This record gives sequence, structure tokens and C-alpha cells, in this order.
Amino acid sequence: MRNSRDRVGRFKTVTYSLVKVFVGALVQSRAVYNTTYENGDFTEEFLFLKDDKTFRLTLYRLSPGTARPTGVGP
Repeated sequence: MRNSRDRVGRFKTVTYSLVKVFVGALVQSRAVYNTTYENGDFTEEFLFLKDDKTFRLTLYRLSPGTARPTGVGP
């Protein structure tokens, strides 16, 4: 995440966010944010998996431009 911060600059604002929790044999929490940084607009994706009683970040992805997931949420 530090390398991404060096590339995109300082955080400015969030223009869209969606957080979903999926309960099953494996509990997942997924979040998507459209964010604006000094160097442009980006989509940030987070995936947390539940291990016993603790959620752990297992995926962080930063992509240029903004995208919204299809088929989930507003």
C-alpha cells in the first residue's frame, strides 16, 4: 500500500463506495472505493477473510480510473 501511495499522491476524496459481507463456509468482506488522489482517479478493492474471530486483509488492488462492480449494490 505504501508503494501505491507514492505513485498516486495524497488522498483527496471518495466518490463511491460499496461494502458487502458474504457469509458461508468462509466469511468474506469485500469493499470497493472510487477515490481521487493528487495524481488522478482510482478504484481500490479490498478483500478481508475471517480467520477464527479476526478479519485479515488478503487482497488490496489499486487500478487507474473508476469502476463500479456489476450485479451487486446500487
